[in-house]
Amino acid sequence: MLQILLLSRYHDRVHLSGVCLIKEFGIFIIEDIFKQIKDWRNKGIELKVNINVSPLQLRDDEFFFKFDELISKYNIPSNLIGIEFTETQILDIKEQRVNKIDEFLRRGIKISLDDFGVGYSSLINMIEFPISTIKMDKSLIDRIDENKVKTLIKGILYISKEMNYEVVAEGVETEEQLSMLKEWGCDKIQGYYISRPKTSKEIELMFNYAY
Repeated sequence: MLQILLLSRYHDRVHLSGVCLIKEFGIFIIEDIFKQIKDWRNKGIELKVNINVSPLQLRDDEFFFKFDELISKYNIPSNLIGIEFTETQILDIKEQRVNKIDEFLRRGIKISLDDFGVGYSSLINMIEFPISTIKMDKSLIDRIDENKVKTLIKGILYISKEMNYEVVAEGVETEEQLSMLKEWGCDKIQGYYISRPKTSKEIELMFNYAY
């Protein structure tokens, strides 16, 4: 899975530069991502890209209008786009903006809950927000050899499957971690053991070599 995180993860830091700057830069980054997806598709490469969207952008009434414009401009299929919110961001999203998250679903775009396991209301978030994927935080994976953490991870995997959620393990760095997660039925793995961050050109070379 290719993952590109929008600046929203750092929106508190750049807030001093002004909300308007955040919104404009956010749209600029999304357009840049869509350009890359289109370029890959022209080369016969179809990869899903996950974008981290900020609650600040959900407050912008024009965000979805611009988002739709860019999808149409670059002819991007909805199955090649995923939207991510961290647990901290979910807590920042008030009830009136949950309907705006539904706007992504109406476009056929799936929602992921990132950094799962480090927030204060994980289980409630699984129920109240329209998510399709859980991304277990690296802090859990780092302690996977501890008995209590093993039990917790197995519990997350069991509950997620019962609720029909896909599970991604973040921060997998060893063969032992990978082996345990595969044995327990984790759907996808992300981390340095699989691959370190790559440029778009390196990703193209990996894809062409594999296929």
